[in-house]
Amino acid sequence: MSALASQDAVAAAAGACGRVRSAPGPAAGRFAARPAQQTKMTDMDANYTVSGMHCQHCVEHVKAEVSAIPGVRRVAVDLDGHLSLTAKQPVDFALVQAAVAEAGEYTVVPA
Repeated sequence: MSALASQDAVAAAAGACGRVRSAPGPAAGRFAARPAQQTKMTDMDANYTVSGMHCQHCVEHVKAEVSAIPGVRRVAVDLDGHLSLTAKQPVDFALVQAAVAEAGEYTVVPA
C-alpha cells in the first residue's frame, strides 16, 4: 500500500466515525515540534559540619556570615552542627571556611 493510499484510508476511517483526524506523518497538534526552551539551572546544595557552637547565638552568627556569601540563596544551621546551603552555583569551600571563621571560633568540614 502506498503512503498516499494509507493516508486516504486513515481519512476515510476518520470520516466514518464523524471525527476528523490529521493523516500520519510529521508530528502534528500537541506533538508538533516546538522551539527549544532554555532550561533553568538548578540550585546547588552543599552540606557541612560545624563544630564549636554552644548556643543559639552561635548558630545565628554562623548563619548570618554564610548567608552573606555571594550567590547563596538559603542557609540552615542547627545546634548539632549541621550546616546546609543552597546556592546558584557551587560555592568554594574556602569561602565557607572564611565565613564560619568570621562568625567565631568554629571549624567547618564537608559533611
